[in-house]
Amino acid sequence: MKFTKLSLAALAAITVVSSASAVENVKVDGQLKLWYQTAQTSAPGGSNLFEKGTVGSTNGGSIGDFVANVGVAGDLTKNVGFGMRMYAVTTMGLENNLVSGEAINNTATNGVLNGQEKNPYWLGEAYFTYKAGNTIAKLGRQELPEGLSPLAYSETWNAAPNTFEAAAFINNDIPNTTVAVAYVGKGDGESNTLAGPNLKTINAGAAFANYQDLKTNAGAVLGAGGAVSGGALAIIAVNNSITNLTIHPAYYSVNNVANAFWLDAAYNVPSIAKIEAQYADVKADGFLDRTLKVLGATDTTTDAYAVRVSGDVYGVKLGASYSSVDKGVLPVGNTATNFATTPIYTAGVGGTMTGMLAGAPDTTGYKIDMNTKLYGIDLGAYYNSFEMKSNNGGGGIGGYYQVGALGIPQMLGTLPAGVTTLKPSSSAITAGAKVDQVNLLAAYVAENNIGYDATGNKLNQKVVRVVASINF
Repeated sequence: MKFTKLSLAALAAITVVSSASAVENVKVDGQLKLWYQTAQTSAPGGSNLFEKGTVGSTNGGSIGDFVANVGVAGDLTKNVGFGMRMYAVTTMGLENNLVSGEAINNTATNGVLNGQEKNPYWLGEAYFTYKAGNTIAKLGRQELPEGLSPLAYSETWNAAPNTFEAAAFINNDIPNTTVAVAYVGKGDGESNTLAGPNLKTINAGAAFANYQDLKTNAGAVLGAGGAVSGGALAIIAVNNSITNLTIHPAYYSVNNVANAFWLDAAYNVPSIAKIEAQYADVKADGFLDRTLKVLGATDTTTDAYAVRVSGDVYGVKLGASYSSVDKGVLPVGNTATNFATTPIYTAGVGGTMTGMLAGAPDTTGYKIDMNTKLYGIDLGAYYNSFEMKSNNGGGGIGGYYQVGALGIPQMLGTLPAGVTTLKPSSSAITAGAKVDQVNLLAAYVAENNIGYDATGNKLNQKVVRVVASINF
């Protein structure tokens, strides 16, 4: 990048880090993004598409934010580096005409638009790196990519990602193998607020809470002083020793909360197809396990597996997936955001209801998808469906029908009397293109049978998301 084309924010960042003569190889990048989502629900009094809606509504409406970020990285010595990324969020007056809530929920009260409470800017990343041989240590506030850490990761579907305060060590001494060990002390993505059935928000930029506190609610269930403190340990490996085969195991230990094991594998059959498989075992542990059993749960371990087959047919990428999650309490998903999304193949678009369903206990799922490029536009489409059962092993508090105890999200609430099975589904169309220097992305999602309203009628909804961004 030529310095003559840098924004004022980028120039300011370079001025700060360049004041020390020891800083070398300074790199600056950033993004400007307009993020907008609107929904129509079948709930009584629900909003229509592109209606503003009301603050704090659970029946649809619109949310949005204008987000700017600028990052700077450089070398302090031959082995020591650093990185910082600043985020700033503003509604730009959208609340006056178009939205009733924000995509980034960094305020203490749902529906309060930025500028009224907390200052809407924060350091999303601030870290040091140290390289010794084939090992790189990264210490401080940082993102964790889903591709590396499948059960605790930064959500990228939202207007800004959640980040972590962590110490991560990555080593490549073993041939064809990358090993990562991370201690995660805090995160800022615990919200997964339901501003409406479709409107998920992530607390990016909010206070960084102790990692375990993201899953426990001392006031609601555990009593005064009942929150668990400590951090989460992750041990992850990626191996490519066998030609065309990638194996990716991961182990997580969250003190007094849960232990989890994850394994995924992908095999490329040359010129034919790609075959992928996933397995997960999530078990409540220590204080959380004892508390769940007091509340009536008889099975606090959740196992899941999924398979996917994909390939190219005349320039169209086609895929088919199946998943099965057994009875238990904890969903298989992103523990850092209160299970707002799941990496299981059958999941829908992130930030929607069907974006989290695939990992719910006692659930089976199916998905077919296709992607192609036409006249410079990246087009995608999918259909998925789920069968969600009563999950008796969770003692009435687990799975997708839970009551919100322990901070586990109240996704669908209580089913009507006599109903033990729910069959949600969704279909979506996505389109992406670059016009001049602007990256455009649009998604339309139609979700059916995602729950019940207060009168016992099934809930349906439609979601439209539009994102425009410029990278520099």
